[in-house]
Amino acid sequence: MTVAKWVEEMLAAGNTSFYKVEGGKRLYYDIPSKSYKPVPRAEGTIVLSELPESSIVWKNSLARVYDIGDGILAVSWGGKMNVIGAEVIQGLNKAIDLAEAGYKGLVVYNDGALFSAGANVGMIFMMAVEQEYDDLDMAIRTFQNTMMRMRHSSIPVVAAPHQLCLGGGTELCLHADKVVAHAETYMGLVEFGVGVIPGGGGSKEFALRLGDELKEGDIRINALRERFLTIGQAKVRTSGEEAFALGYLRRGTDEVIVSRAHQLAYAKECALDLWEKGYTKRQLHQRARHADLAEAGPRALRRRPQRTHGSQRAIPAGPGAEDLPGTLHAAQNAGAPAVDHHQRESVAELMRSMVTGRWSMVLREVC
Repeated sequence: MTVAKWVEEMLAAGNTSFYKVEGGKRLYYDIPSKSYKPVPRAEGTIVLSELPESSIVWKNSLARVYDIGDGILAVSWGGKMNVIGAEVIQGLNKAIDLAEAGYKGLVVYNDGALFSAGANVGMIFMMAVEQEYDDLDMAIRTFQNTMMRMRHSSIPVVAAPHQLCLGGGTELCLHADKVVAHAETYMGLVEFGVGVIPGGGGSKEFALRLGDELKEGDIRINALRERFLTIGQAKVRTSGEEAFALGYLRRGTDEVIVSRAHQLAYAKECALDLWEKGYTKRQLHQRARHADLAEAGPRALRRRPQRTHGSQRAIPAGPGAEDLPGTLHAAQNAGAPAVDHHQRESVAELMRSMVTGRWSMVLREVC
């Protein structure tokens, strides 16, 4: 096969690639001028892989934290299917540390073919098979605490998912202040499909979001049942717009963007906008501050502000069925807003059914 003359000239000049990244710009070899020129890109786009090495403020084997300008950081990670493991959790925590220390906001984004296929289920499976329950408990708690750090950080956190955003990836988005999803985004809490319940905060967030949406006269238990069925049937939405219907995205807060090329730049603008509007840190209840989460235990009572600047609610973090009514009553005595008696008893009955196993029977009948 005969090689084109211009290719031989390019190689003779010491150039070994048609494309290269230099000075934060992607360049291509221009045949007429026999030199490299910037690849034309639409104005207002940011590509992480083309940023200069100096823009990386921290990295480990999988995760990287970038300074994308104007006081905004971006955290990204790689690996097979972009699953969320120990290195990614470390990267998320480090990104929040850095952002809180001297930046205005954080964008969670991936340049790869997909956002994330979820948590590292293989690691969880091996821990369960080898009966390393303490390690398994620590791994789950670490993931939960990281999600709560995102929720209660002092800087705005914007998630920008695209393509597959499943399991832990969806839970990450549920805890962000705002989601800028690409139109081609497949979101869902799919853990039930492999025999586990979403444990990174997705189940909790579904219930809290429903509480924010309920209005006077709504049938609460039916609505709550539908949310749990969404989890139990591992429903996945096949577009960013459809994710609103199942409650994965919030109308009026989250957005869907058609241009993948502009997604990161727009997410950055959203983070800046939140900061400039006077973003304030969501406060945890004094009995379950972030510093005490590891010691608080599964029965700790957590409080969190509603999405609007209204009243606050007391949220039981995971009591057993027999303790739920008492926990709600204790929360009321501790200064939480009054909870309707029938509403409290209805929620208690639903949670009691789930804990004792009757909820799984309901799921089997419906599915």
